[in-house]
Amino acid sequence: MSSSRGLFLGYRLSEIGVKALRTQIGKIIGIATVSDSRAEYEKYIAEKIYGQQSLDLN
Repeated sequence: MSSSRGLFLGYRLSEIGVKALRTQIGKIIGIATVSDSRAEYEKYIAEKIYGQQSLDLN
């Protein structure tokens, strides 16, 4: 990684906040833990992270 890219990443983490980043990672790990399949994981991510409700087309 170049030093300018590292500086940018460090700046973004400072701007967003490490606590917010840890919160998001915790949500994703929790969703991955309770998901039985990739489809279920992606459904939960869409609902919880992006706020989109999934449609059951079956």
